[in-house]
Amino acid sequence: MGNRMAHEADYNRLKKTVRIDPLLIDEQLSDLPMLCQEAGEFMAEASADLDHAEQKYKQLIAETQLIVRDQMKGDKTTEKAIEAEVMNSPDIIKAMSGILQLRYEKQLWSNLFDSLRTKTSAMKYYCQMTVAGYITPNAAYKQQAADIRVPSDTMVPRKRETI
Repeated sequence: MGNRMAHEADYNRLKKTVRIDPLLIDEQLSDLPMLCQEAGEFMAEASADLDHAEQKYKQLIAETQLIVRDQMKGDKTTEKAIEAEVMNSPDIIKAMSGILQLRYEKQLWSNLFDSLRTKTSAMKYYCQMTVAGYITPNAAYKQQAADIRVPSDTMVPRKRETI
């Protein structure tokens, strides 16, 4: 499975939409339900993948236990020894690693979905503040200009003083 997320590009694209851009508020309002739906679908897919991997893991443990029991036939074989041998199996270790990765991915999608839902309520308050006059479109333009602007002392080289 590796350490890469199955839908990493989709995750990164949706993650960029969490921030509220005052200059694109109308576009963001119209896109938000679709973005929540999309993140929810990816979260459901990650959950299903995790459930499937956990079922396969349980099956793999049962199959490995049968094999180990056959190999370790004897009077001094204990359940603890069989369990230790099963858990040290490379296939079991690989399956558990895959499950851990899928749990991580499911949590990422869940957090992204929650962030988009939080953005929904934040945008509601942002719009209410705009209508009430606390936030003006001009303030948004000024903030964007401030974010883009380079400080003036870096644009013009300073004159060197001569001695």
